[in-house]
Amino acid sequence: MSFISRMFLAFLLWGSVLCNAGYAQSDTRGDAAAEPATLGFGAGYYEVLRHQPDKAAADFRLDYRSAVDLLGLVGGQNAVVALRPFAGLEATSQGGAYGLGGVVADAVFWRHWVVSPSIGAGIYYDGNGKKLGSLVEFRSTFETGYRFDDASRLTLAFSHISNANIAAVNPGTEIIAVYYHIPVARLWGH
Repeated sequence: MSFISRMFLAFLLWGSVLCNAGYAQSDTRGDAAAEPATLGFGAGYYEVLRHQPDKAAADFRLDYRSAVDLLGLVGGQNAVVALRPFAGLEATSQGGAYGLGGVVADAVFWRHWVVSPSIGAGIYYDGNGKKLGSLVEFRSTFETGYRFDDASRLTLAFSHISNANIAAVNPGTEIIAVYYHIPVARLWGH
């Protein structure tokens, strides 16, 4: 089983544990389906787990998460988990760039705690940074943090980017980042 598969399964297991905890506390769980569209700004450390210090870099992110819940018909009102589309841009201090889109499983617990695993695919340019082996790369992310009363969030994210063995070379990389997500409506003064 690949690293990505193991990480995704671990996220699903962790999410199911939190979902059960959320249902046990149903009077205090959040309504994930009612979350607004957000714009997320992130900064972190690229190549955090590997032993290639010359490829380590600062990582900067901009993500848009839609308010659309793809599970809306299933979850109904007061859902613990919502599946939302997202689009993002990522850049490194070594000139790398990555544009991607995907889905995020957005879960709100006890009104303030969030867990948001996501998976996406996109186009990667390595610049002067680490060569990941393919123009097409996949990113899986586990994100958790605090949701403020105004629906903004401060979270910590761990991501893995690789080409999932669609190319002969697949070194992959890991990134740890801190995000601040703000509701898009707040940016326009609503």
